[in-house]
Amino acid sequence: MPPTIQMPRLPLSAPHLQYNYFRLGLTRLFEALRGPHFTLLAYGPGAAADLAAVAWAGQGAPLKRVAIDAGPGAFSDLCLADAAGSFREGYGVDQSVLLLIRPDGYIATFAVHDRVATIENFAARVTAQA
Repeated sequence: MPPTIQMPRLPLSAPHLQYNYFRLGLTRLFEALRGPHFTLLAYGPGAAADLAAVAWAGQGAPLKRVAIDAGPGAFSDLCLADAAGSFREGYGVDQSVLLLIRPDGYIATFAVHDRVATIENFAARVTAQA
C-alpha cells in the first residue's frame, strides 16, 4: 500500500501533543510552536534532511526548525522523538512530511513531495503579500 497523508483543509490548529526531547526529557509540541516565529516541522528522516535546505527570507517572523523522529543529528533547533506515535496519529501522516506552522499555531501548509520547493514557494507568496 503506498504511503498516504490525510490532512484536512487548512488552516487548522496544530495538535498539541507530548514528545520526548532528546536533551530535556518530555515536552509538549505547543512549547516548540509558541512564539513570534514560524515553525518548520519535519517528520521523518527524509523531511529532516530537508530542514537545512529550506531558505527563509529573514523578513518578518523568523523560522524555528523542529525535527521529529529524525535522530539527534538532524539540522534543527529542536529534535523530538515520537515514541508513542502521537504525531503520526494526530497529524494523520505515515511518511516524511514538512509542515509550516504559523506564529498563531495554525498549519500554514505542508509538503510531502518536492518538500523544499513547496515550502519556499509558499513562503515567497506570503512574503510578497506582506
